[in-house]
Amino acid sequence: MEKLICSHDPTGIQTGKVLQETCDSSVNYNAGCSVEDPTTDFYGPSLNNNGGAVFVVMYTISEISVWRFRRQDVPQDIMNSKPTPESWPTPTATWRSGASCDIAKKFGPQNLVINIALWSNYKDVYFAINSIKIFKGMPNAVSKVAPSPAPGSKPAAVLPPTIKPVVPPPTIKPVVPPPVDKPVVPVVPPPVRN
Repeated sequence: MEKLICSHDPTGIQTGKVLQETCDSSVNYNAGCSVEDPTTDFYGPSLNNNGGAVFVVMYTISEISVWRFRRQDVPQDIMNSKPTPESWPTPTATWRSGASCDIAKKFGPQNLVINIALWSNYKDVYFAINSIKIFKGMPNAVSKVAPSPAPGSKPAAVLPPTIKPVVPPPTIKPVVPPPVDKPVVPVVPPPVRN
């Protein structure tokens, strides 16, 4: 009988701490097979004070891995839109395909959804997303989701005149096809709080 629920394979090499091995959404309030980043530089005030970061997800039939880079540490191959993950440091999180979870069978097409909270401390936040790049197969095959103004949209906060807002359409959902033997590496800069 085929195993219906995936679990985090402990043999995946990563810097993060596995918080829960089962990916079952009915366990622990849908925490999933989550991994905790060993540093606080990549969320909250530290992320903002450091000017943001670059987050990378590699999605293949053999693994899903996540890296994050401080602005000053972004590898040159990413800057040149020719990612070579094998040259990067150890990922923060890695979920391997195998007996614990067959990625090709359990994961289908993916959507990138940008969701912001509109309450509490986030009511005056402005998110400036410079770009989202998706690399499929060969590193030189690049598709870009270009920012464009959304009709009738307004920024959530008044920005200083030196900061020019880029307001993407409210329904940007780049679709990443199911895994293939070549890496698919979306590079997603995080929100910046002003």
